[in-house]
Amino acid sequence: MALIFDNCLIPQGSGTNLMYGGCCCSFECIVTNTEESDIEISDFVVVFNNGLFAINYFSILYNGSTVTAPFTVGAGQSFLIGGEYCAGSVADTDTLVVEALIDGTTVELFNFDFEAIDMSTTVDTPSIDFGTVNLNTINPVNITITNPTVCCYNYAISTDCVDLTIVPILTEKLCLDGFESVAITWQPTTAGPISCNVYIDTGCQQLVIPITGTAVEAPTPPSGGNNVSGKRTVVDCPTGDCRLFNPQPGFAQTTKNAINQISRATRPKGGPGRGTNFR
Repeated sequence: MALIFDNCLIPQGSGTNLMYGGCCCSFECIVTNTEESDIEISDFVVVFNNGLFAINYFSILYNGSTVTAPFTVGAGQSFLIGGEYCAGSVADTDTLVVEALIDGTTVELFNFDFEAIDMSTTVDTPSIDFGTVNLNTINPVNITITNPTVCCYNYAISTDCVDLTIVPILTEKLCLDGFESVAITWQPTTAGPISCNVYIDTGCQQLVIPITGTAVEAPTPPSGGNNVSGKRTVVDCPTGDCRLFNPQPGFAQTTKNAINQISRATRPKGGPGRGTNFR
């Protein structure tokens, strides 16, 4: 082939060019003459095959000037085609066809497959439920926006929720395979349920993310420290000695004497190991 495309779209057979349904964006392609001699571009047509997508306009720029067919391209030289195309409805598919007539005799065709998608397929969190949370607590959730389309977009993020903060509220321009992590934080100041929305907007398509949750008063901690049951759970040590306390004087010595008397009365005669007094 006399022409090749560089820095352009995904060619047919290598993948699909995705666009958000109902959205438009610009394109640019570098087209190079691979021949060792000059060629004449007798005609140059860019069109969607099925008519479900549309070309708003396109132009050809060569050597810094806008040209129309027929025009001559030097050996090894390039020209630029650019314009704007628009996607059909979500799930529509179409094929962009570029047709070049070379020297009035040879037709070269270039095909690029397209599909229109919904933005919901490119955000990882369809809804957020904060559950039951205490008042004045910080409750963060992160969502990720990914742009798989051949267009570049800023994503504006807003909400009608009370006590909800969003960072960032406007992404940097995301192009093909670009992504952004967005922090959504709820810090409720009033008890009760929350039912509202977060909006992600590209200017041509908007995604709505429902937000739910309930804020409650924090439970009151029990009074009295560790004395939960009202009963004593520790042993007092009035003498500073945490062994068993008995207020009777001589209690320990009396007990010791009694144990010794029992031992003498029952000890076998004859000395240790003899056992001559068993009955």
